[in-house]
Amino acid sequence: MLVARDEFQSGCCCTEYHQDSIPLDLSASSQNNQNSQTCEIVVSDDAKFTVDCHALSRHSGYFRWLFKESYPNNRSPITLNNINRTEFQRILDYINTGSIDLDMVNIENVLQTCQYLLLTQLTGYCEQFLLTKLDTHWLQILGLTGEFCLLLVGPALLDFLMKNFESISKDVDRFNRIPFEVLFSLAQSPQLKVPSEFFLFKQIVKWINYDFEARADYFDHFMTVVRLPVMSRDELEEVAMHFNPCVYTPALHMLHFLLNNSQHT
Repeated sequence: MLVARDEFQSGCCCTEYHQDSIPLDLSASSQNNQNSQTCEIVVSDDAKFTVDCHALSRHSGYFRWLFKESYPNNRSPITLNNINRTEFQRILDYINTGSIDLDMVNIENVLQTCQYLLLTQLTGYCEQFLLTKLDTHWLQILGLTGEFCLLLVGPALLDFLMKNFESISKDVDRFNRIPFEVLFSLAQSPQLKVPSEFFLFKQIVKWINYDFEARADYFDHFMTVVRLPVMSRDELEEVAMHFNPCVYTPALHMLHFLLNNSQHT
């Protein structure tokens, strides 16, 4: 899930993502052994692959760890219960050719395989692909960013959402599916590009009304970051209609102060 910019850069601690960045530690004897050895891989649909051990360990943090711990002494087949024939073949093609055919349909499966096998280079390849799709698939990329801790895509996506908030809000179906944490992070950012603070308020109300029963309690949270003092009196009067007068909050206190003060100016 998308959070504030600094949390993107320091809060997403994905150990499995970084492990594959560790330089390959192959002594001369170990490298010679792996260069001359293959292993048998059995995937979830019982398909079998005979693969070069060194190629696997060079690209995959998972296999690097596995071979260091138990291979080549243990010659039994390696079972990958979370990967099917199609996905593993796609990974082998990438290992052999250095390229992979990506689209917005298969990208999630590829990222799942990257996460499972600790394929950092391929994860980076996927992130570069996603950066080219922000304009048309930002909501899907938002979900993938949170699910797979995409450290490169995350800040770029946040920047995209802040700069294009007005046009994004016009895409009603997708805008209304933005998670609360994301919208709140955008609303409180001074870098958010909006025509006016009142425009932001109206988009928040629209988002809340989409599922009022589930989202009504978020109103008070949003009103802690919406800048009421920059609104006109007419705008403030419209804002006041959305408050529950029986629940006194700091935002309501501010609203009353601004309206009362404007009567004498």
